[in-house]
Amino acid sequence: MRYLLPLLFAALPASAQVYAVPVAYCEGRLVAEQFETAVTPGAMGRADYSVRLHNTSNATLHVRLQFVADALNKPVGEQALAARGRRTVSLGYAMNMPGRAPLRGHQVADALRVSCR
Repeated sequence: MRYLLPLLFAALPASAQVYAVPVAYCEGRLVAEQFETAVTPGAMGRADYSVRLHNTSNATLHVRLQFVADALNKPVGEQALAARGRRTVSLGYAMNMPGRAPLRGHQVADALRVSCR
């Protein structure tokens, strides 16, 4: 049993790093409230990136997100965010690579491009 415990903890993701500096897009109608990096350590681990969006307007907002970082499973197409709504959106993930640190804090924010219609 004591040998299983380290294996169990190795499979769980490490605590996430949250960058909670709001960034406004689309003339302030959309605010990225926080960016998050959740790293699962190990040779088969990965870094998952996400953003929490807030529609500050009184109308549904149609947005297109482009994550320009080296990542897999990036958001595709247009998304609708309800009036005054909030949603956490996955930006994709990157596999752990020797000698390459995952994106953190402002690096995730800098890699996000947003367009609204």
